[in-house]
Amino acid sequence: MGSLSGVKIKDTFGILLKMATSQLSATEEVVQDGAGNNSALKLSTDTVETTGELKIGSATTSTTDNQALMLSSGGVVVQRNLSTNPIGTASITANSPIVATGSTVGLTDPSALTSLAAKDVANNDQYLIWDESTSSYKAISMTDVATSVEGRIAANINVFTARVAAQTIAGSGADISFAQTFGLADDTGTTIATSSTAIGSATADVTLADGTGIRTDIQINTTSQYRVELDLEVTTAGSQVVTIQLVHDSAAIMRFSETLASGTSTVSLSRSLYATGGLLYQVKVTGGDSVQVTANSTVRVLREGAPNTAFS
Repeated sequence: MGSLSGVKIKDTFGILLKMATSQLSATEEVVQDGAGNNSALKLSTDTVETTGELKIGSATTSTTDNQALMLSSGGVVVQRNLSTNPIGTASITANSPIVATGSTVGLTDPSALTSLAAKDVANNDQYLIWDESTSSYKAISMTDVATSVEGRIAANINVFTARVAAQTIAGSGADISFAQTFGLADDTGTTIATSSTAIGSATADVTLADGTGIRTDIQINTTSQYRVELDLEVTTAGSQVVTIQLVHDSAAIMRFSETLASGTSTVSLSRSLYATGGLLYQVKVTGGDSVQVTANSTVRVLREGAPNTAFS
């Protein structure tokens, strides 16, 4: 029906809305039609209530507005600013070391946490670690961390130890021969204690080669800075002048020459040097016919790393 103009009340009262029993007051009352049928609407002088479903027609979508209508615990519609009071902040409970303030979640400053002394660290204490392979956080024990770190440090220590093959030196001198390298397919020492050995990737940096004799040359394969340490055990039947040299291209890189008393003496020499790949070094010993270099002697070659090429 359109306008009620000119229409008698007796013909239209059924479609008119009215309060159920009395005029508007501070007490909510059901709104009825003229026939006494209750609607889903209640009214008072200051509130509006629905006893059924509240439906809203098509609303405009907004990506910038931050005001929202919420239902309070008392059933009253209230307004909430989602920018300053996001949903869920009141329900977040954070346990140390996690902290939550409003919509911000973070970690407590380490200085505010209880310190763990080194003496109190246990092998089963845990670290939180990010596993890149699975893109997830995992736990790792102190023992496993130590094992991993030790393994990585050892892998970066490249040391080749050339063990001398026991030999008697003639008066004219000779280049020292070294024992086979343990574990190499083409130069296999059978026992670690009596073989030359390599730690890390040292066999890629240093190898033994035949020169004036079998395995008399220490060959540098990788251009780098090296530390060379000679520890030779020498025995003489009497007082002898013994000369020990680290030689490259017939030139002495290191040299020792002294009179050694009868018996066993240990001679130690060391220096750092820069060597390019392909260079050959020999250990030459000169003395009387009774001079012997024992199998307790070693030449240790430590790759220190590539030196800086520029300074900033």
